[in-house]
Amino acid sequence: MAIKRKSTISYFALMLHTSLLYAADVQLDVSANRSTIYIGESLLLNVKVKGIDNSQATPDLSAITNCTVKMLGSHSDSRFSVVIVNGKMTKEGYTGRVYTYEITPNSTGLLKAGPVKLPVDGKAIIAEGPLIEVTGVEKQDWVNVDIRTSRGSVLVDEAFDITIRVLLKRLPEQFADIEPLDPHDPPVLSIPFLETAPLSGLDMPDISQILRSHLVQKNDAPGFAINNYSVRNDPFDFNGMFNFGGMTQERKAKFTFDKVTTDKNGSSFYEYSLKLSYTPTEEGSHTFGPAIFKGPIVIGVDKSNRGIKKALFAVGPACVVRVVPPPEEGRPFSYVGAIGSNLTAEASIDTQMCKVGDPLKLTLEISGNARIDNITAPSLNTQEKLIKNFKIYDDTVQTTAKEGKKCFTYTIRPIAAGTIELPPIEVSYFDSISRSYKTIKTLPIPVRANESQEIGADNIIGTATNRPADNGKASESNVPIVAPIDMSIDGCKPVTSYLTNNQIIILLIAPLAYLFTLVFVLLSKHIKQDKEPRRRKQALAEAISLLHKLNTSPETGNKEAVILSMAIRKYIANRFGVSEAGLTPSDARNILKGRGLEQETINMLCSIFEHYFNSNYSSDPHRTGHNINEDSRNTLVLIEKIESALDRPSDNSGFTSTHFATIVMAISCLITIAATALAENPVEYQFLWNEANAMMASATLPEEFLEAASVYQKLVDSGVKNGSVFYNMGTALLLGHQYDRALYALLRAERYSGSNADIKH
Repeated sequence: MAIKRKSTISYFALMLHTSLLYAADVQLDVSANRSTIYIGESLLLNVKVKGIDNSQATPDLSAITNCTVKMLGSHSDSRFSVVIVNGKMTKEGYTGRVYTYEITPNSTGLLKAGPVKLPVDGKAIIAEGPLIEVTGVEKQDWVNVDIRTSRGSVLVDEAFDITIRVLLKRLPEQFADIEPLDPHDPPVLSIPFLETAPLSGLDMPDISQILRSHLVQKNDAPGFAINNYSVRNDPFDFNGMFNFGGMTQERKAKFTFDKVTTDKNGSSFYEYSLKLSYTPTEEGSHTFGPAIFKGPIVIGVDKSNRGIKKALFAVGPACVVRVVPPPEEGRPFSYVGAIGSNLTAEASIDTQMCKVGDPLKLTLEISGNARIDNITAPSLNTQEKLIKNFKIYDDTVQTTAKEGKKCFTYTIRPIAAGTIELPPIEVSYFDSISRSYKTIKTLPIPVRANESQEIGADNIIGTATNRPADNGKASESNVPIVAPIDMSIDGCKPVTSYLTNNQIIILLIAPLAYLFTLVFVLLSKHIKQDKEPRRRKQALAEAISLLHKLNTSPETGNKEAVILSMAIRKYIANRFGVSEAGLTPSDARNILKGRGLEQETINMLCSIFEHYFNSNYSSDPHRTGHNINEDSRNTLVLIEKIESALDRPSDNSGFTSTHFATIVMAISCLITIAATALAENPVEYQFLWNEANAMMASATLPEEFLEAASVYQKLVDSGVKNGSVFYNMGTALLLGHQYDRALYALLRAERYSGSNADIKH
């Protein structure tokens, strides 16, 4: 028999074995957390080494130029176990290490984050690396936006803060106390993490509640518009009551943040800030930002004391928070993945009196100030004191979560006789207060393990201690005395009995409701399926109309530049179903990618869009020598190319094979329920049950008892499985001298009906 056991090989020997085993199949995977950034921002570059886990063999990033490279650290990504079968060692799992770098570009344009090299056994493993688009931002000293984090790297369950700040230069002299914002034309802040959708791996604040607390209630009060949030006009707001056409229309919602005054570079600014707190629930990295400011602010006052406005564009660089594992150095084998404080562990077993080799249930409960979900079962086979007197089955551990604790149930067997001790179990965790590993131990448990005895047929067959001896015919014919058979009618009924009419109705309700809902959804989708083509045609017609006006217009000033930018923005927004507000050239490039378009077409259209988008904030739309009429004609050609490439029949609407398969599955479910109700034949079962019992009552020879056992087997094969039928079958096999089969049948009877005096006898 092959004996399978976990090895207690030391960590360093295991690492060496892993390296030798996988050195011939080393791979590099290089990825970035962002594909487009603004100049001044940084990104994370993750280099995943697959096949080895050697912190000394670091990747070579010297080929990445025109940027600053900073290594943030590395951690093991290995998950494996060693198994020994008949003396042969095999490794199961995955080996790897992840290196994390911070990349800060020095100029705009495309940045190639590669190639990345890794020297292995005198050879170089090479990965090309991703392309990063770096967009420039026009410098100005009126608006400054930034995003800050309280900590750049945290552990799981370690809270951190994200603060967004907007600095607006104050007006001069006697107007300095007036906020430089037009209440009726607020600038827009695009802040990705100020959305209500949950962020994976983070416990986040209630964004809706926070925004409501910062909402500006009065129309004549200054504030910022955020993302696409809007509110309905208040008919009782006297400042807007003469806007008869807009009583029930929606308008941009305005928000204000905590405000203080501050100095920067010798100038005075209003500083608006908002702080949010997050708690990570799993390892990974999270990007907050970038935050984009776009719109007018008041930069001065004319002679008539009227504000002078200027449209500005500013970007707050994104910040990244890494959720890292605890340090590898000093990590004990008994570490269970918990990060917190004041952990406790308790061990218990189901019995302290047993025989050598008997299976015992060992329960380990871990609780404390830590996230219970992240606690994993400790490998008890690595604790030498435990395996001295017990065989432990780590691969059969069962995990349950109770309120405030995690429970692990192991199967163990004593391998030594006498009064032995289940030694203390070590459990290690990373203490978030002292920022170090701590190990706790359970209390020892005494166990009395008696020598096991072999049980033969004579020990099983005999008179029960609670039954009188029978000196009748059965004893004279050498028939063993056993407990009587079960004659109750329940013996011909399966444990899962046939369904009643009420049960059938209850089971049919859910599938029928699902079918009705599916048909309703498909019909609704079919009725509305032509809305999308109409919207797309409208987007194309509107863009072409605006572009034709430019072709025929002799003027080429700021107004025409705005129209060209607006035509491209409206076309992309309406054609692809995105919000027009806040759509930037970078957003347009991301939307067009992955839609089967030629890269040259995307680059040309986005280049035209970017030029005239930026010209909105400049007094000279011709500063780079662009011709508006020529660019409008080129835009028409590019839009026609895009429409030609996208004009393919879609198979994503209507009645698909997936819908057909779903309906077939639901109908099959109905048929299965009906078949279950009709498949059983209680009359036939009762006939077989009575026939077998009659044969048992008249049998005197082993062959006759075996014939009765075969009839009971027919019942089992027909689907009748209960404690009575297995008990009678076991009794028949016992009297037929088929002891192994009898023991198996009686064990099955015990599973169905539990232990009782007859089965024990």
